Amino acid sequence: MTRYVPAAILCIALGAESSLAQAPPKIDPLAAQRAARIFGSSRVIVSAIDAGSLPGVTLAVRLAGGIVRRPLPIIDAFLADVPNVVLLVLANNPLIAHITLDRVVSGSMERTGPTIGATAVRQELGYDGTGVGVAVIDSGVAAWHDDLSGGGSAQRVDRFVDFVDGRQAPYDDYGHGTHVAGIIAGNGFDSNGARAGVAPNARVIALKVLDRDGRGRISDVIAALDYVVANTAALNIRVVNLSVATGVYESYLFDPLTVAAHYGGLIDGYVMDDADSQMAAMLDLPVETTRILMQNLDDREALAHAVLDFADRIAVRATKWMTGGHS
Repeated sequence: MTRYVPAAILCIALGAESSLAQAPPKIDPLAAQRAARIFGSSRVIVSAIDAGSLPGVTLAVRLAGGIVRRPLPIIDAFLADVPNVVLLVLANNPLIAHITLDRVVSGSMERTGPTIGATAVRQELGYDGTGVGVAVIDSGVAAWHDDLSGGGSAQRVDRFVDFVDGRQAPYDDYGHGTHVAGIIAGNGFDSNGARAGVAPNARVIALKVLDRDGRGRISDVIAALDYVVANTAALNIRVVNLSVATGVYESYLFDPLTVAAHYGGLIDGYVMDDADSQMAAMLDLPVETTRILMQNLDDREALAHAVLDFADRIAVRATKWMTGGHS
């Protein structure tokens, strides 16, 4: 179907290219470039100044020849196909806060390693997870995946245990576990290393606790943690990844899942002494919480400053530190 643009709007648009330098800040650079085109339309996100203005903005877009495609209520906006010649006109509408080109996105892991420093650690220090076992407590793993290979035909999935159906051969009927294993230990084989994981030579111990719908029971997770404890030395398990969630209904001191994580060795190797108990009292924290914080930090003064700095950042007055009272 042919759509016609009102002549008055077309006349305004004819000068769009020369006016791009004065394009209102309410339109992003990519959409501003599209505004220089006389023909065609662009898919854009049109944001209103507030939720109450959305009906007026919707009407303005439709009167300008646009087609509303999808509401985006979380940002008081909607997706629309809008003729390029009217983009600048709409950007000047007082009810419109911003117009943004609906940019293309794609799956990517290239930036993850450099962002968290894993790439630099591998290149400069040589740490790539070699010999380290990582227990992935999730939905299983597709062990045949090239990115989990050892550079040849050998896979780096050293053990698979199915706490859901008791099957012997590795599998992942939900996909999440394989995804997580790739982020941790994928070597980027299928992308020539571009999408390598954090520790591309680590060994994977896949413990399946989630079914094909991504659901499981905390008892299965606890059983998986028990397996980790029993096989830590044999498989050199140094890291446990738990990308699962469940409701919280009682203190972590009593919840069986957190108790298992504690006594199962996820939080281990540190014994509270009198100084730690005093630190807990000064910071007004439970002794167990302070024990966790102190586990890998020998400098108690540094811990105190770190906690107080964090409290200051969220505008909490740590008056007990100074006066022994409560804010």
